[in-house]
Amino acid sequence: MKSFFKEKLNSKTALIIIIGAFCVGFFNEGVCAFAGVVLSVLLLIKLFGSNRIIIEKSLVSVTVAIACFGFLIVSIWGYDKFNSLLGFIKFFPLLLYWLIMCQEGREEGEKALFVVPYAGAVMTLISLPLSYITPVKDYFSVKGRLSGFFQYPSTFALFLIIGIIIIACEGRFSFIKVAVAAILMLGIFMSGSRTSFIVFALSVVGIVLISENKKLKLTLLSVFVRQGRAVLLQGSLQFRQLPLRLKEDSFI
Repeated sequence: MKSFFKEKLNSKTALIIIIGAFCVGFFNEGVCAFAGVVLSVLLLIKLFGSNRIIIEKSLVSVTVAIACFGFLIVSIWGYDKFNSLLGFIKFFPLLLYWLIMCQEGREEGEKALFVVPYAGAVMTLISLPLSYITPVKDYFSVKGRLSGFFQYPSTFALFLIIGIIIIACEGRFSFIKVAVAAILMLGIFMSGSRTSFIVFALSVVGIVLISENKKLKLTLLSVFVRQGRAVLLQGSLQFRQLPLRLKEDSFI
């Protein structure tokens, strides 16, 4: 057990993912600015150690660059230049993180992603009981919907869905992975995010079509059916409140 978790955490990029997830997903501007400074230092250490910078030529690199520098470009003609600058500050850590992953290598970067399911499971186990404690419940839930440390249910649910996809794509099953997947699905259900339920359904369909593992296909289909029943039950119980829910910002 100890060696299992040591293997998962044996990466700086993996630790960055964990810290980012538990620090409001780096959404707060102050947290983003601090993360940018820390990641800049880590990147400089990497560059001084190798005396060269590696930038992977891929669609991911282009997407990250556009997402980050797009805010600066828009600020040239945009009405609210200050918010454009804040957008750049929020996305700048993403660019730095991607550059660090490029220096680490694709294989090391992919290994780092395997901490996502376990970070999501731990987050669910911590935030679920805290969401019922009055002094802190508003930090971990939004109108009765679990939001984890992200403070937004849909973002939290999508993070958990990514964790399930990573476990499914890893292929090798174990008791720990099954338990983690069950906790992630509980978190998705407690988030109450309709959008995430749709994304989860599409993800299951995609994995079933692509994967050649029959056991995996049957497991995912079984989980999908059970999750679907739970969603239908939840929907039927809340049907009378639908007009009110449609007016809420947190419905999606």
